[in-house]
Amino acid sequence: MTDRKPIDAAAVAIMVVLCAIWGSQQVAIKLVADAMSPLLQMGLRSGLAGLATLAVVLWRGEGRVINRQTLAPGLAIGLLFGTEFLLAGEALRFTSASHVTIYLYTAPIGAALALGLLRPDERLRAGQWLGIALSFAGVVLAFSGGAEGAGYPDGRLGDALALGGACGWACTTLVLRNSSLANAPASVTLFYQLMGAFVLCTLAAPVLGRPPSTSRRGCLPAWRSRW
Repeated sequence: MTDRKPIDAAAVAIMVVLCAIWGSQQVAIKLVADAMSPLLQMGLRSGLAGLATLAVVLWRGEGRVINRQTLAPGLAIGLLFGTEFLLAGEALRFTSASHVTIYLYTAPIGAALALGLLRPDERLRAGQWLGIALSFAGVVLAFSGGAEGAGYPDGRLGDALALGGACGWACTTLVLRNSSLANAPASVTLFYQLMGAFVLCTLAAPVLGRPPSTSRRGCLPAWRSRW
């Protein structure tokens, strides 16, 4: 985890595929939001994924890394990661999935800015700063359109919640890079994150989650009328 390798074509291709997969999850969650609240979806998904990740950790013999040294930062990133999911899940109730995806993925911008200030080895070159500026300009342009016109009267609230989720994600990266987890296996870090999301989202779902609703026809989800 301490080796810093240059980004090559394979790394870029992997990140593009991952971003496409991660971005589509908001759409999938939104599609079935009237049958199961986004928070409950995220909580159950994180719990199942956490168990699968724990199995991988044990199979690889990495369970010894889950110890006192990594527990504190592990709990911290679990809380931050869970907060990100909680805010993103709530955002899907008030704004479109496309807005949530755009604003949630401003997290790398915040992480790059903060790490560049805190860590000399993470400082950006002039061309990279230009890329950050262009990314931020694109977000501002997207944000200027709002979501109210698309049938979301509380779209601004949803957008703000998604941006809050992005802050939680960026803070997760900061804790990870500046703690003992920076040298821990990625599977252990992921386990802490998923367990945090499972606990927070599952506990919050009965309080914040919207109850299921259907359209008048009974067989079509109500989201079809505003998608």
